[in-house]
Amino acid sequence: MNAEAYKSNSERAVVYVRTGRDGANTAQTAAEQAIECLSICTRLGFDASKVDVIEENAAASRAHPTRPGFQSLLSMARQGRITIVAWHLDHLTRAPDDIELLISAAETHGVRIATSSQDVLDLKSGEGRFLARVATAVATHEVETIELPPVNSNVESERWAGESDAR
Repeated sequence: MNAEAYKSNSERAVVYVRTGRDGANTAQTAAEQAIECLSICTRLGFDASKVDVIEENAAASRAHPTRPGFQSLLSMARQGRITIVAWHLDHLTRAPDDIELLISAAETHGVRIATSSQDVLDLKSGEGRFLARVATAVATHEVETIELPPVNSNVESERWAGESDAR
């Protein structure tokens, strides 16, 4: 889809950034994410100087279940046609409920999502919803894995060895 056709389907763009760590345990700052997301907005035909940027400061974990920035974004989404731009979908959605709220906003209010890894995620199509749900399931697994207490590998090895000997 060309930029003008894409932009005409949304009244405005909103960037959502949240600092996180990837699988290599490296972090990209919110400012770095915002720069990349604003570039995406420009590529999609939006004037970057008129784009709202929401920076989430809350951790994405079960210990901090509310994310005020995400709630603000949902409020904007329920007001009308916007394009949400995030660095990666897993920075936007961290739980199945998150993606379901965005799918509902897409179906009801024409919300669109764009990321650095996938320009447009069509939440109105079955394939788009499937991809979003899978990506969110992976993000949920990451949150749950991060929250697990460290395992003492020696104790774990002894436990497994003991179980195999008992058979």
